[in-house]
Amino acid sequence: MPFEILVIDDEQDIRLQLCGVLEDAGYVTRTAATAEEGRNALGERQPDLILLDLWLSPGRDDGMTILNLTQKIAPDIPVIVISGHATIETAVSAAKAGAFDVIEKPFQTSRLFLVVQRALELSQLRRENRALRDYQEFDGDLVGAQINPIKKTISKVAPSESRVLISGAIGTGKQHVARMIHRLSPRRSHPFVVLNCRGDDDIERALYGRSDLENPGVPLITSAFEQAHGGTLFLQNVDALSPPIQAKLTNTLQDMSYTRLEGTRRLHADVRILATSTDPANLSQNLHNRLAVVTMTLPSLSERRSDIPALCEHFIARITAQLDTPKRCLDPQAILQLQSMDWPGNIRQLENTIRGLVIASEPGQTLTVDDLPSYQGPARSWEIPAEILAQPLRPARTAFERQYFTAQLTLYAGNITKLAAHIQMERAALYRKLKFLGLAVGKEKRPGRAMGSS
Repeated sequence: MPFEILVIDDEQDIRLQLCGVLEDAGYVTRTAATAEEGRNALGERQPDLILLDLWLSPGRDDGMTILNLTQKIAPDIPVIVISGHATIETAVSAAKAGAFDVIEKPFQTSRLFLVVQRALELSQLRRENRALRDYQEFDGDLVGAQINPIKKTISKVAPSESRVLISGAIGTGKQHVARMIHRLSPRRSHPFVVLNCRGDDDIERALYGRSDLENPGVPLITSAFEQAHGGTLFLQNVDALSPPIQAKLTNTLQDMSYTRLEGTRRLHADVRILATSTDPANLSQNLHNRLAVVTMTLPSLSERRSDIPALCEHFIARITAQLDTPKRCLDPQAILQLQSMDWPGNIRQLENTIRGLVIASEPGQTLTVDDLPSYQGPARSWEIPAEILAQPLRPARTAFERQYFTAQLTLYAGNITKLAAHIQMERAALYRKLKFLGLAVGKEKRPGRAMGSS
């Protein structure tokens, strides 16, 4: 979509001239003649770039007020100052306030285009870098074979404009999935705005915004829809919204327009909606129908225990890289212990546990069961159950071996070669044993000789 530029200047001829040359170059423009109109324009919708005259009538400092306000509410929007009284002092003051550059009137069109292009490129680069950092920050949540179906769904739904409702327990990586969908979508270079719908006493104002033009001392609150214009609005914990706000949001999603709190003007925002919920039953049926064009349910960590070794390895690598310290290792029994534990906080709790282990350990240390924190609670008992003890030796031994090999297969994620080496058993004999116990797995492919080789 074309970039939108807001031109704020009290001279009509300048506004018309700027809009003319910019629109001829393919940009979309809006205008404001006063500081009040500029504040209003920012409140309606955030542009990609602002061309600002610092000397606005009637007050000479109104332009600087707009510049300072922009830095507070939307620091990623570049502001180019245009001035007929440009001096070194003006340029220094504007630069300190956050202006991208200063252009002197009367301006040269070639210089204007060059500065505008550079400012927009920098703004887009900042957004892409922030999106990449956000994406990398959560890149551990989708590690492991058992999460592959979710990854396939993400790759299919990301290029579309479909709304997605992501459900799952706390800590299962719902925000990561939302960020990944945005990162893989055509909107990746535009904002990803997160609005947590839980715990805010004035969530309606955060959702729909407010522009108090009567009182300059009250900061302008830009709506979440306007902040996300062109990008993605991520409604976190949407099931926490009260019934009245759910009803208002349903109406908004019906035609993607809404009414400002201080007026009746209907504004349209170009946004994609992604939402998460820990309890979809708390959503009204109408809102659920609007949000759940595509639904995804993330499994808890207890449902993907075989992924824990890969997750631990990934978290250790990432955390040690962040701390610039040598890697640590977990011995097999420590991994088995982690796999046997209950994880009510899911992926987030496991990552925090690994971080604590890395911080408390020595560089290069191999972490054992004794190093695991006690606050995780007791692990699942691997003691012999009473029902096995009640059986004769032969069936009891079979039942015990079935438990033993089930645990080992989980520990080694079905890797027969590694399991055979660990228990010191031939692979062929191990396959026969697993088949006898009803735990047979597909045989691993061994590299064969190329055709024609000797």
